Amino acid sequence: MNKVLIDTNILVRYFTNDIPEKAAAVKKLLLKAKNNEIIIVIQSIIIAELIWVFESFYKLKKEKIVNVINALLNTPGIDIINKSTILKAIEIYSSKNVDYIDANVMAFAIINNINTVITFDKKHFKSDNNITILNPGNI
Repeated sequence: MNKVLIDTNILVRYFTNDIPEKAAAVKKLLLKAKNNEIIIVIQSIIIAELIWVFESFYKLKKEKIVNVINALLNTPGIDIINKSTILKAIEIYSSKNVDYIDANVMAFAIINNINTVITFDKKHFKSDNNITILNPGNI
């Protein structure tokens, strides 16, 4: 089966429907994936950029963003790279006062049994008691 890689703007057009003819084209693409005509591949960086665009440009609330990402993660015919990390990151992002990138770092650490994160940003990482946060000067 043919695999296609999509860029962030494809998802933005679809979820915002700000350009209806482009959103309609993406809907057709998603239907092809659902009908097993193609496999849509989405890199984890695309998810991160999508969340950033939704937050910064569209000013969407975290709850709406989480719903959109969860819908995307459960769409048939889509292969999301590092899906387990993204699922955990979305769980952290939705339940804690952290941005998505920090949630993704935490999720990666948890999934890969890494119990120490070195960062200057202790504020966001202190919310998870299973991860030790260190300043580089403490190593």
